Amino acid sequence: MVCGRRRPMAMMDALVRYGREPEAYAIREMPIPVIGPDEVLVEVAYAGICGTDAVTFRNEDHGFVDPLIQGHELSGIMVVVGDHVAGWSLGDRVAPESSARLCGTCPMCLTGRRYLCPEQQCFSYGIHGVFARYAKCHGRTSGRVLRGYHHKR
Repeated sequence: MVCGRRRPMAMMDALVRYGREPEAYAIREMPIPVIGPDEVLVEVAYAGICGTDAVTFRNEDHGFVDPLIQGHELSGIMVVVGDHVAGWSLGDRVAPESSARLCGTCPMCLTGRRYLCPEQQCFSYGIHGVFARYAKCHGRTSGRVLRGYHHKR
């Protein structure tokens, strides 16, 4: 059974790309993600902008679906944990990788080079990203934030 410390509202505001033309972005209301048994829901505390975001803002993007929440760098707090996710608890502070999905079984994943996984799927490339109140992440891609670090609101 998937559990959470509180039940999020059904909708959230998010930065969404809504067309293939450059700069086709807007804040739109989107459904809060529903997680599967191998996933977690993170309440986003911080989301970073990097060079990839700047490139996709100005150019066409492969893997585009309309509308698509942008962003792939975040830290936040786990608010829902799937049944098959081990080692995580509600309220844990996390900084998930930019990979939304990994196989977890290939030589790259098994030797710590998950960024080279042939099955890798990244946020903002056909998978909703993290420029929103909540982000759905695979339990395998989350990294623990150092003890003593606290998110400020």
